[in-house]
Amino acid sequence: MSKLFSYYFKVFVSAKNGLPFGFMFVMLGALISRYNINIKKEKIFLLFSFLMLFFEANILRFLNVSKDNNMYISLIFVDFFLMLILIKVDLKENTIYKSLRDISLLVYCSHPLFIYIVSKIYKIVFNGQSYMNNLFLFINVTVISIIFSMVILRIKQMRIYYNSKTEKNTYNFK
Repeated sequence: MSKLFSYYFKVFVSAKNGLPFGFMFVMLGALISRYNINIKKEKIFLLFSFLMLFFEANILRFLNVSKDNNMYISLIFVDFFLMLILIKVDLKENTIYKSLRDISLLVYCSHPLFIYIVSKIYKIVFNGQSYMNNLFLFINVTVISIIFSMVILRIKQMRIYYNSKTEKNTYNFK
């Protein structure tokens, strides 16, 4: 029974999982899209919501309430106003956008694995201390995830074909 509760907690309650909080951000995007929300002076609101996020994070850290740095209430407002600003950006067509889209998906999918690996390596290197510097973790996981994603994308672009006449693998680099 305790294992079942542990799995339930990891999937639905933990801030490290996107199910409870990711839905809220997807809904904000859907609402902005469906109702064509347009607010004037959204940059001022974004600045104000960043200040709210800063104060919320520091108050929770000062009160020792924050267990991790994954979800804050004011992050909803930051996301909302940031989306309103980003929707208005007019990007010209460029071939790099597909690669960036693929890399961002791979980073999103692989970063939990690298959080786990870097945390374990940190504990081994620093004699089992449970303290993890969040900035150290963020930088390492970001760099490793981006490099991993770029390698995977390069492997995907390097198509391997089997040539039945010569019975050798031929590589087609695009």
